[in-house]
Amino acid sequence: MVHEVPSLKRRAATATRPVPIPPQFVRILRAHIERFGVAPDGRLSRNQAGDYVDPAAYGTTWARARKYVLTRMELTSGPAERPCDLRHAGISFWWYSGVDPAECARRAGQSIEVLSRRSSS
Repeated sequence: MVHEVPSLKRRAATATRPVPIPPQFVRILRAHIERFGVAPDGRLSRNQAGDYVDPAAYGTTWARARKYVLTRMELTSGPAERPCDLRHAGISFWWYSGVDPAECARRAGQSIEVLSRRSSS
């Protein structure tokens, strides 16, 4: 089956943006690339056939991973129910830790207006 993959957040298909991550995560990513390579379209994650991962599969895998690593109490309290919750938590952490709002917005790929609206909710 052929999937049409939309561009991320209405950006051009060739658009890139830097994502600051700690050195230990860089080492993990490099080891992953060394072991599994990169798909022709540049993606790091592929399904078992080596193709595009359907978005529904992420949710299924995420739910399994949460059950595997969280305690029963943690599961019922709902931390990181979706992968994007981790992104929001990270951005909120920067924001409330005193990182300059313009820098938070740059890292998040959002305007300061959007970032402040989401951080205050």
